[in-house]
Amino acid sequence: MRGILKLLTSVKDSLLPAFITLIAVFCTIVFKNTETSEIFLINLFFYIVALLDFSFLLFKKNMRSTFLALFILTLYVSIRQITLSTLLPITASSIYLWLMLLTPLNLFIIFQMPPNTRFSFYIFCSFLFEAFVLETFYLLEITLGDVFYSVALVFWLLLFVFLLFSISSHPSIQKNASFFADLLIFLSLLNIEDTLTFILSLSFALFILFVSDILSAIYSYFRDELTGLYSIHSFKRHDKKTFPPKYTIAFFYLDNYSKLLNVFKQNLTDKLTLMVLQRALSLEPPALIYRLKSNQFCLIFFDMDVKQTYELIENMRRLIAGTEFVLNKKQILKLTITPIVSEKRRSDADVFDVLMRMHENFRQRYTFTQNMTFCEEIEQTKKTRRLSHF
Repeated sequence: MRGILKLLTSVKDSLLPAFITLIAVFCTIVFKNTETSEIFLINLFFYIVALLDFSFLLFKKNMRSTFLALFILTLYVSIRQITLSTLLPITASSIYLWLMLLTPLNLFIIFQMPPNTRFSFYIFCSFLFEAFVLETFYLLEITLGDVFYSVALVFWLLLFVFLLFSISSHPSIQKNASFFADLLIFLSLLNIEDTLTFILSLSFALFILFVSDILSAIYSYFRDELTGLYSIHSFKRHDKKTFPPKYTIAFFYLDNYSKLLNVFKQNLTDKLTLMVLQRALSLEPPALIYRLKSNQFCLIFFDMDVKQTYELIENMRRLIAGTEFVLNKKQILKLTITPIVSEKRRSDADVFDVLMRMHENFRQRYTFTQNMTFCEEIEQTKKTRRLSHF
């Protein structure tokens, strides 16, 4: 069932970039016989899209999108400069096979980049070095044999197979958009002699990135990008009109999260977080689920009282505590969560008030109750009973 849901999610995230790709192909066919004088307008369209995309990326920092947009812009400027400076067909130039061969490798590296990476400067330097080497090969007319064209096509095929596998297993708006943008880059290189097709393909590749960056920013505001759960912003927007008068809330911390970050860094810690969440959700809790912070998750139950919620969360805690999480053969971990349960009171104005009260009570007890379930109402009942004996 989850596999089907992943597939449906992948298809849904691919609809808009696929539609833009079809428009790009349609435009290349319709404007096939466009006069050279009108190419200026298409060039203008490319630069306008590039300006919009880079302007947006200044506010929404995403290194993967930035590098891909820079790569498209560099490819466009380089090819146009070579085309305008020589009368020979560019496919007869020594640079063409190098571009066909190295472009899929660069696109693979960019696709593998985390959205926010500390090594962006070094990756940028490596791309500059590659550009220097390519320019040297071009000036020295160092050519490759025709067999390398077939090798390049194999590289492109492997790239698209990898991209399809990646977006089908972990679909996202930007990953799916990258596949179609790369497809248009491939189309532009195949039709590099056709100026119109080349410019339009790269223009629409940039446009796909621009649209996906906007949609991803909207999505990440309301949803957590790693888990797909509701975010803290959605938590603040929900409640008054949708929640019943009485409901129970549970939230839990992933224990020792800062230590996990220090040891495993962000990527592996994210992987562990997903493992813990998947294990927790295997109990299929009937709740709205939010990721409030990196190590904090919240569940809101409408049809369960506080005791039922406590039992479910306790089972969840025990299940996770009894699970071995395997990163690789040498790294097998035991992870734990610490949950707290409460319900909305008449004095609580909304769900945020409930959470703040729970968080304050929990903060005072966390050092002593780590890896134990704490229910405010049950603890209060126990305290009342103890006082009644005096």
